[in-house]
Amino acid sequence: MVVNSCALFRPLRRRGFSIPELLVVLVIICLLTTTAVLAYGSFRKGSFTKSGAEKVKAAITQARTRAIASGRPSSVLFDLDNNLIWIDDVDLAGNVRVPKVIPPEDLADDVIMTELRIGSSTFVSGRERAIFRPDGTNPFVTVHLRRSFDDSTVDKSYYSVQIYPTSGEAKVWPYVRR
Repeated sequence: MVVNSCALFRPLRRRGFSIPELLVVLVIICLLTTTAVLAYGSFRKGSFTKSGAEKVKAAITQARTRAIASGRPSSVLFDLDNNLIWIDDVDLAGNVRVPKVIPPEDLADDVIMTELRIGSSTFVSGRERAIFRPDGTNPFVTVHLRRSFDDSTVDKSYYSVQIYPTSGEAKVWPYVRR
């Protein structure tokens, strides 16, 4: 058997990727990266607004619980101009008995309260108080929140917080003005 010595010393043929193959891979990577960045942006957008809505819900729930536990009315003060909320203990006439028992809390970054409904009244500025009574009754309260730079005409920019007078249950509704 004769072995060809040229075949033994011939360099192995290397195979690489062609330009079209590399371009297809780069296009796929760009599409996946763009999709991930857009999804993350939407996630962050919702998370800040949701955080603000959860703070409002917690304050409302805490004021109602304080009123029932102490046997005295409690209230949440909504400062719509500065986007602050806090809890005051009030007397039966609604006058502040102990101010800021829960200190003022700012909402999440760039989150604003755009509208507040207490009972049948609607407010878009100023300071307004929702009073919670010791017997567990409270007015129907709705707070609409969105980020300051989001489009105010698009309902999906909003989170709504509501407390129902019959059950006292507070709920956060994402992406809607209810």
